Amino acid sequence: MAPRKARCRSRRRRRRQQEEERRPWRDLPADVVSQITSAREMSLVDYTSIRGVCWRSSMPPATPLLFYTAYGPGHAPYEPELFAAAFSLPAQRRLDVRGMLDPVLTTGSVCVGSGHGWIAVDERIRSPYRRLILTNPISGVRIRLPELLNVAEWEVKKVVFAPNPTEADFTAVAIYGRGNDWNVAYARSGDEDWTEVKQDYPRQCIKNTIVDLVYHDDGRVYCLTLASAVRVICIPAPGGGGGEAQKARVKSLLPEGNGSLPFDPARVFAVKRFKFLFDYLRAGHNERYLVFCEGVMYQVWRNLVNIRRAVLFGGLEETELGKEIIVLKHDPGSWPCWKEVDDLGGYSVFLGKNNAVSVRVAGTPWVRANCVYWIGGPEEETAMVFDMATQITTLCVPNGSLEGFHRWASCWYFLK
Repeated sequence: MAPRKARCRSRRRRRRQQEEERRPWRDLPADVVSQITSAREMSLVDYTSIRGVCWRSSMPPATPLLFYTAYGPGHAPYEPELFAAAFSLPAQRRLDVRGMLDPVLTTGSVCVGSGHGWIAVDERIRSPYRRLILTNPISGVRIRLPELLNVAEWEVKKVVFAPNPTEADFTAVAIYGRGNDWNVAYARSGDEDWTEVKQDYPRQCIKNTIVDLVYHDDGRVYCLTLASAVRVICIPAPGGGGGEAQKARVKSLLPEGNGSLPFDPARVFAVKRFKFLFDYLRAGHNERYLVFCEGVMYQVWRNLVNIRRAVLFGGLEETELGKEIIVLKHDPGSWPCWKEVDDLGGYSVFLGKNNAVSVRVAGTPWVRANCVYWIGGPEEETAMVFDMATQITTLCVPNGSLEGFHRWASCWYFLK
């Protein structure tokens, strides 16, 4: 009898061992996962891989992620160098991206867009001609866009593109120009050059200058002008051939002078504490953004005057900077159709070089609801957050949490 009981115990023990060996990674205890992910140096690829196979509830998502370049201690002691870095807002930690982004962000190249897990880079020095590329920091895949031979001396301000780009199937749209002369062009897989989008509005009129782009889920590109007018670009699919029928079509969200009524900002916008003046716009004191949230279109106006005063009188050392940011919601069923709002319904928006993104804050640690997260222009290059409830702007990430002696924010990054 005893040998039989021993054999049963042995079989049960082997069965438990086999079950332990077959246990999926996602069933690892939370404290074990925490010990693995608490390593001081962890790459973005490692973090996303571990979170993908382990118990997700014990690990916050990596994105929203701030990509930035920094100048500080390098691999060799006492030899500072320029390197790429990243900070995860939900995980509140730095993630190593040097191996992925150093080759594209620290050699004279500039990030000019991001979206759907990819970033757009303008290679200024490494290419004999000005060339744009799309690169996936996770997979390392690179897509070379057509050369910008005819606008090589002009600046590329922003690039947006269709989701899931491949070498054989991509569509990209760029704002390029200089001074107050900014144009829009697009390139598709198979194109040899960029095609300028022809508009039925006088380019020499400053109010028609394009200041922001959004590539929407419906496949259309929405443009915002300096006068806060919205235009929609319908880009033909790649491989459709030439001819007038295959050219991009531009239409206005509202009549702008070539319809029955002129575009009158005083009638279109209902803003309580900001008077819309074209002279003020011409002076370049505003940044304007377009973003969609739950299918609804919003505009964000940001006043640059207080930022510049802060730069002149002490820079960005203050933790609280009073800046005027106004959020407007589009309501096509009412007039005026753009109305100022005090919240985003529990969402927050991320603005900058990236294709503007709205995030449902519930379930995303360390991301605050009803806030505008933005990255400033050439005078700022700092990640900030504006709370719509308190009307206060603060640093998005404390300087002590970032690497390097000096830092320049590049873009917000979201995984696919």
